Amino acid sequence: MGRVSLFGGDEIPLKPEEFRLLRDLVGARTGLNFAPDLRFSLERRLRERLAVLGLTSFAEYYQYLRFHPAANAEWEEVQDLLTTNETYLFREDYHLYAFRDEFAPILTEQARSRKRLSS
Repeated sequence: MGRVSLFGGDEIPLKPEEFRLLRDLVGARTGLNFAPDLRFSLERRLRERLAVLGLTSFAEYYQYLRFHPAANAEWEEVQDLLTTNETYLFREDYHLYAFRDEFAPILTEQARSRKRLSS
């Protein structure tokens, strides 16, 4: 029995070969990496875009992202769907104290021996 979609009918599956193509394309374009065990997460997050664009497979979506004139706008949608748009880094006082008390002294000590900071 197929999975039921919100639009009535079966959901479009992300086939293994489509996952590899999309994973590599997303990685090259955004720097985001999806391990094989994240296939269903990628499928779940991008599936709604197929319905919005009227596509019938993830292979069509791959072609859309590569060649469609509106692909640049679609990439913004992809990045929004595949990333967590929230961070708590340096929002809390204890983050700043940890940086000041733990990391800054290390960086300062390293800088003394080199006369400059570098990565």
